[in-house]
Amino acid sequence: MNNATPQPTADLDAGLANLREYGYTIHPGFIDGHRLVQLRERLLEQADMERELGLANGGSASPNRSARGASCRPCNSSTSSPTRAGSSWTCSCTR
Repeated sequence: MNNATPQPTADLDAGLANLREYGYTIHPGFIDGHRLVQLRERLLEQADMERELGLANGGSASPNRSARGASCRPCNSSTSSPTRAGSSWTCSCTR
């Protein structure tokens, strides 16, 4: 993979070439401002959940355990789909 930065493009073929060469592409205007705000909010929500469950690795080289099999804090049961309960994440135990 090339360490240089690809040139922004709206051309599909050029974008695919950028993906092959750089591993990413820059497509100006691909995501509108409203959708970008929604995506950012959801990404931050996911990051909060992963930190609260102890799944975030904080950028370290060694990852923590995966989301599947995370434990619910109140009941310590294993859950693969925690949900938001107020300001924290939990399973459906409602404790």
